[in-house]
Formats: sequence, structure tokens, C-alpha cells
Amino acid sequence: MVAQVLFPGNSPERRNRTYDVIHYKIVVDFDEVEKRVEGVTSVTFTPLSSRLDSIVLDAADMDIHSVSLSSGPLRFANCSPQLVLFFDRPLGSTDTSTVYIEYSCKPTAGLYFVQPDNANPKRRHQIWSQGEDTDNHFWFPCYDYPNDKATSEVIATVPESYRLVSNGRLISATHDQKKGTKTFHWFEAKPHSSYLVMVAAGEYEVVSEQYRDIPLQYYVYKDRKEDGVRCLAKTSAAMKFFEERIGVPYPWEKFAQIWISNFMWGGMENASAVTLNDESYLLDPRARVDFTSDDVVAHELVHQWWGDLITSRDWSNLWLHEGFANYFEALFKQHEKGDDHFQYDLMQQAASVLNAEESQGRSPLVGRDGYTANVYSKGCWVLHMLRNMLGEEEFWKAIRLFAQRYAFRNADTYEFMLTIEDATGQSLGWFFDQWAFKAGHPKVSVHSTWTDDAKMLQLEFTQTQAIDSLTGVFRFPLSIECTTSAGATTSMV
Repeated sequence: MVAQVLFPGNSPERRNRTYDVIHYKIVVDFDEVEKRVEGVTSVTFTPLSSRLDSIVLDAADMDIHSVSLSSGPLRFANCSPQLVLFFDRPLGSTDTSTVYIEYSCKPTAGLYFVQPDNANPKRRHQIWSQGEDTDNHFWFPCYDYPNDKATSEVIATVPESYRLVSNGRLISATHDQKKGTKTFHWFEAKPHSSYLVMVAAGEYEVVSEQYRDIPLQYYVYKDRKEDGVRCLAKTSAAMKFFEERIGVPYPWEKFAQIWISNFMWGGMENASAVTLNDESYLLDPRARVDFTSDDVVAHELVHQWWGDLITSRDWSNLWLHEGFANYFEALFKQHEKGDDHFQYDLMQQAASVLNAEESQGRSPLVGRDGYTANVYSKGCWVLHMLRNMLGEEEFWKAIRLFAQRYAFRNADTYEFMLTIEDATGQSLGWFFDQWAFKAGHPKVSVHSTWTDDAKMLQLEFTQTQAIDSLTGVFRFPLSIECTTSAGATTSMV
């Protein structure tokens, strides 16, 4: 996700599960006048214990009309933002069951009805969702935390002039001429965390391309079709580059990109269907002289691996999404524009980390920071330092093993570290302790002494940062370049 503002997010502590969700089926009608959702969500799950008397789903500010199993109605307690379901008999660990929840709601988060108003009379009519980090439970009941993955399908009814996109592949689009509506049925057959479920609907034209056997779908405004397509022109090149670097083919059935209005972020990496902020990145030819949408396209696309294919176990490990996306976005920029652009990007990211430490204080990479420079830019630099330290061959071997080992699974920083150790044979506890689990950065003063008789330069380095429980003495390789009349020599200490 490309963040444009900061918010603290929810508590990052890992949530305990009592059941494993297998599949969500979300059937919804939208009332744009009342900004209301009428829905039936079915949740198929398996208990994680031998005796399960009840389950808790996340469901905020909903009117719950009924809850049932195939065997009949269930007792429930609507304790917003949670919904507790009570079973007539305990379920065992081999019992795969489906609960059906009929409900209605006026979402205050998670799903938005965008409409013209007095201040914006030309604003487009749209409906779109934004689940990250834990907002999808405002429009459909679910287990709204990243440490569980399930398949999903969305069956949504909208005005007949609208196009609607969701995760996965389109099963059907059915007209109801009497009602003047169209019902879209999308199915995502590969498991993903619930915050990656999405819908977006409005008056679009769909432009289709192909990368290998992957459909590329661009949902563009009819009156800005050329701009909408032009701004997404790097999609195929970026997908090819990321596949080669990561060593895992693009993992979803399609890749759709949808322009939306009044969006709170720059973009969002919903599984197989990215939403993009039209106010920030839908550029006309004049704006493209000074600005680009290529970076956000690359960032959200590479999230289809880092964040969607592999998802952090909890929000404290968010850098595994955003730090990775920032680094691979920079690598694609290097591939397209050259090393100067790459180095400048890294310099800017380093500056943002140092500025954040100065203004907001020190904090570990793994922790409560949420969507900050620490997670995005320091995470990027951690990967770059690993690459420099391990070398090209070992670094990319480790990255590819991580992508393969945790595909369609959850991972955390410790598991990433162990994967690198398995791939390279190196012990890296010290590296992750100082750069991920603790905070701060080294500050180094240098004292030099030149001895004429021996013709020797002696350098003394001292770390001057404050040492406390949050920041220690750093261990790191240091490159030194000495220039004389005979030329320059570089040493590593």
C-alpha cells in the first residue's frame, strides 16, 4: 500500500485463532442513496480444537437479521465490533462447517460510496472498499486479521451501467432488466488474508492486455481512457522484472488496476485487483513531464508477492510488505532508468528514516509503528544492507527461497531470518537484532593520523550514538576509500 498519511493502526500483537477459515462467500446489494449494504455472508471454517462451542467473527455496526448453519438457526450475540455465534453442540477438529449471516449495515469504514456533492459536483459515482489494515469487517463479517488465509467469492449487484471488479476471475455477469441492475460473480481460488478482499464499481471501460497467460485489466474512465491506459503502461515490464528477480511466477489469476476517486491512500494491493488514487496518479501528458505513475504501479504490483502471496503474521511485521515493496520498486526504477535513479531513491529513503527518528523518536522496525518511514524506508534499507553484506548470489538465493517457502502462507521477521540462514549458512541473529528488533542507527566519528616515516595512514573510528536498551553498539562492514596522487584505493573493515 502506498501511504499518503500516517495513522497508528490497531494493536500489532498477534491474535489467537480458534478456527481456520476455508472460504468466504459474500453476497451483497448496495443502496447508494442510503449508503447501505444488504448482504449474506457465508463463512466456511474448521475448528482448531477438538471441542469448539462458539466462534467470534469481526462485524462492526451491523444489524444482524439471522445466523444459521445448514442444520438450522444459531444463537448469536451481536457485540459490535464482534459477533459471537453459539453452536447447539460442540464442533470437533474434523468438522468443516458453514455459517450463514444475513445482515445490513451503513459502513463507517471499509466500504465507501463516492458521490457528487456541493463542493465536488463533478465527482464520479463509485463504490469501493479499502480493507487494510482491519476495516473489511465494517461491510462483511469475517476474521479480520492477517494471520489466516481463505479463498473467497463476491457476488455483488450494482446499477446496470456500472462495471464491478473483485478478486480472482469473473464467473458471470447477469443483467436484471426489470430492476435495471447487473450482478457480478467473482471467485478467488487462491488463499489470501481477509483484508485483501475487495470490490470497486463505477462507470468504467475495461481495457484488456495479456502478459504470458495472465490477463491484465485496466478499469479506466471513458472520458480519460488514454490517460488511464498510458499511466499503466509499465505493468507488463514490471511483472516480467519481478518474476525474474523473485523467482516465482505472478501468483494470481489476473491483474486488474482500477482508478478510484476520493481515495485515502495512493494505492492498495488487493489480491489480483489494485485500486489507484486518480487524484494523485491519473496524469495527463503535461503532468507526466514532471510526475510519474510508474512508481505506484510497480509498488502495488510487487505487493502481489510481498504482502499478498506472503503475508505478515501480524501488523508488527508490516515491513515484510512495505519495506520489500519499496526496495523492489527502487530496483525496477534502476532497471528502467539506471543506477543514478536507484542511488538517489535510496538516498531519499535514508533521509526520511533519519528525519523520522529526529521528529518522532527511535522505534524498532518490528513493532507498533504502523505506516511510517521506519516500516517503508528503513525496511528497504535493511534489504539493501543484507544484499551488500551477503553478495548478489547469496542474497537472491535467500529471497527466492523465502518466496517459495512461504507462498500463500504467513511469515514473520524471525522466519525470514531463518530462511536466509538456511539459504546461506550464515548466522544473522546479530544483524536482525540491531536493525529489526532494536532501534536507532550508528553515528561514527573518525580520527586520522598520518605517519611520514612509515608512510601509513591510521584511522580510528568511534561510535558516538547514545547507548541504551533500545540502541546498542552496531556491527557493520565499512568501506573506506583513500585517494592519493597515485590514485584511489578502497578497503573494507
